[in-house]
Amino acid sequence: MKRSVLFTFFIGYTVCLFAQVPIKVLDAKTLKPLVGANVYIDRKDGIAVTDSNGVFSISDNIDLTENDTIVVSFVGYVSQHFTLSGIRKRSTILLFEKVESLEEVSVFGRMDMNLRLPYVELASLPKRLYSFASIIEGDSIYVIGGDESQVSIFRSTNIMSPRAKPNIIQEQCSDKLYIYDISSDRWITSKCIFKKRAYQAVVSYENRFYVLGGKYYSTNRKIEFLDPAIEIYDRERDTIVIDPVNPHQAINFASFLYDGNIIVM
Repeated sequence: MKRSVLFTFFIGYTVCLFAQVPIKVLDAKTLKPLVGANVYIDRKDGIAVTDSNGVFSISDNIDLTENDTIVVSFVGYVSQHFTLSGIRKRSTILLFEKVESLEEVSVFGRMDMNLRLPYVELASLPKRLYSFASIIEGDSIYVIGGDESQVSIFRSTNIMSPRAKPNIIQEQCSDKLYIYDISSDRWITSKCIFKKRAYQAVVSYENRFYVLGGKYYSTNRKIEFLDPAIEIYDRERDTIVIDPVNPHQAINFASFLYDGNIIVM
């Protein structure tokens, strides 16, 4: 009876000692340690994770039987499966990289290529403009203000004559609101008169357009000024209210609406 108890104690002590023996997990090709490899039982119970040296050990308080399959896995590698008696014989486990073959993909073009991109010519703006504020709301495009400067060419019979006049740039900003109806391909000019400015921005919020920033020219067209005012256009009433204070006086800036606030930068 004493021998039986002693033998059973010795077996349990041996298993306990083995359980603490470190096992190293390496890349089979480079023999470098795999850090963070998972060790678990096939019933998905986690046992251990390899440390910075690729080493793990099985704690002696984990209930293991010979019927359990111990799995060692690492992302991108083929997992290794061991029985309890099989992993006891290991001091090093090699994992091989997983090679996945992709199926062949064939791409065929079924459309005839066009030499030029097809397009449809739409109704032109009532006036030549650039650097205007524009926004799409519903089925309409709104164009506010803009630069309508143009170059006037004065010809002379003798270009070398001291009386010959050079080209003159006539600088001018628009104060109009043009509304383009997409469905009918038609432009409408609003009766509202905005401030003459260009390079401004427009943001839509609760059926109102907030026009801010940009620049305008002095009366003699020789000086440019940054516009400090914010024009608030009510679409339903077709009216404009002016807020005289805009802390961000600039041109060609970024602007957008976020959480009920107009962000300019």
